[in-house]
Amino acid sequence: MSDFKATLTAENFMFYETKTLGKLIYQGKSEAEVRKMNKEDNLIKHKKVGSLTRVMTPIFRRLRVMTPSMLDLFLNEDIDTSKMILLYSIMKTDDLFYDFVKNVYYENIMNRKECIYKSDVDSWYENKIYESENLKQRSDKTNYKLKQVIIRIMIDAGLLIKEEDNKGKNTKYKINIPILRQTFIDALYDANDIEYASILGGKKI
Repeated sequence: MSDFKATLTAENFMFYETKTLGKLIYQGKSEAEVRKMNKEDNLIKHKKVGSLTRVMTPIFRRLRVMTPSMLDLFLNEDIDTSKMILLYSIMKTDDLFYDFVKNVYYENIMNRKECIYKSDVDSWYENKIYESENLKQRSDKTNYKLKQVIIRIMIDAGLLIKEEDNKGKNTKYKINIPILRQTFIDALYDANDIEYASILGGKKI
């Protein structure tokens, strides 16, 4: 049985925050040095200074899985490629999010569907609760929040576009398949993670 975590309830896409701290790592500073700098000067402009330590946790977790070439691309390539690299890092570090991208987003593309409906998300999540003791123990509020954050990350990354269907009773999200740059695909090959290009780009694995 899977043991999906519920950490995403407090972890959004955080694109610009990750870029801000990632740039310092790219310049050669250690994680400890960057953490100290951010605590002292709130480099990421976080509204609640008291929660800076908590907010930095997912940022550094995601940065750690980027290879040097990926970090370079994340900081220096076009914004769409940067977003795909950050999305990849979230998939690498959160099994529940990875499961959603592979088994809802990717499967809908393979089935030639143009949209994902709220009902699709709810159905997928109910299955995950059945599989995971950890999710079973979460409150309804937490489970609701997890689904919201997953969809928000997909929207912020540009893979879904929110629309309305049936007078708002069953919200739908239009699928937007990204064009993946060869530099990103090559970086995934080097990291032995080429399957992520297949999933994100809607191609058969």
